[in-house]
Amino acid sequence: MKQFTFFLVLIFAVSACKSVDKLYQEGNYKQILSKLEGKAKKGNLDRKEKGMLVKAMNKYAEEINREVLESLNSSRPSEWTKAKKKLEKLEDSFDEVNNYSQVRSDDLIPSRIDELYPQLNTKLYNFTIDEYDEDIANYDRTGNRDYAQRAYGHAGRLYNYGGDIETIELLEIQAIDLGHRVTYVDVDGPIGYGFTFKNYFERELELNNDVFNTFVEFRNLSDIDYRLSIEVDITRADTDRSTRQDRYTDKVVDYYDNVIDTSTNQTNQIPVYKDVEAVVETAEVTRYVEGEYDYDIWDIRNNRRFDYGGERHRIEDSQIVYTLISGDEDAVPSNIDLSTRSINSRSDYEDLLKELYRVLVDDFNNDVDIKARLH
Repeated sequence: MKQFTFFLVLIFAVSACKSVDKLYQEGNYKQILSKLEGKAKKGNLDRKEKGMLVKAMNKYAEEINREVLESLNSSRPSEWTKAKKKLEKLEDSFDEVNNYSQVRSDDLIPSRIDELYPQLNTKLYNFTIDEYDEDIANYDRTGNRDYAQRAYGHAGRLYNYGGDIETIELLEIQAIDLGHRVTYVDVDGPIGYGFTFKNYFERELELNNDVFNTFVEFRNLSDIDYRLSIEVDITRADTDRSTRQDRYTDKVVDYYDNVIDTSTNQTNQIPVYKDVEAVVETAEVTRYVEGEYDYDIWDIRNNRRFDYGGERHRIEDSQIVYTLISGDEDAVPSNIDLSTRSINSRSDYEDLLKELYRVLVDDFNNDVDIKARLH
């Protein structure tokens, strides 16, 4: 049994070596590193496996270095970006293999990562600066702040390419100064629903300040660029009611008659029935509220309205109300609940108003996207 087990282990070991050899012949060096990773971390590589690991790492480095040099000669920035990602993966693999206990530092060919990284960063930095300058020029030509926002994004990417922090911050400030807008917000709600409106519409407006947008509630600021007016109105809050009447009949126990059983001389109670009827009104009561918002955006500096719109929505709920009109309640079927009462008072519309405000403000936040409309 021990000889058989040893034979199986030997077969698996030879098979693994053959598999690694085949990967090496096919040039799949990264797969070899992955395949031997588990044993290498535990320090369990045999002599041949260790030699194969080192050879694969060196070949993998040569392959990536060659591809990166080819990318450096390309005129396409996308190739430089891909090359940088390849170098990052190579660096991770090199550091991992170099830290294996069975690998000596002189086993590995010195990496060219420190030489190639700066070259790629310089190309990407210069290209991004050109993009920045082009967008700033486009802003100066058109006044469209989309270009300023794009320029800000270009400046932020310069951190990835080893750019000077002070220089990058100055570029970001320049883009923000050009693209920043101050918007005065005037929100007008319906009369009589102030508390619900403030809590379920006004507070849920997604008008958050960021580097390119400041929203204010004061008219007297001299540097206002836009005025955003939002008017919300509850156009109707009412109840619709449709009714019908149904007649029900039944037999119910009126009283019990005492009857003597002569054979047993016992007294038995025998129910005496009577016919009953009832008329029930079935009313379907639908409560509803209808509301709308309208907005417009006014360009203060150019004295023109350049965007406007609005939406209308209706929220409703229904219930069935049963009312005994006449007759005996005992004639009414058990599945009809006569205790249900209609809800008609104005205060009972509060839950519908809350839902309506939620729908209106969600519609405004999701569909209007004010920040994207401010140029």
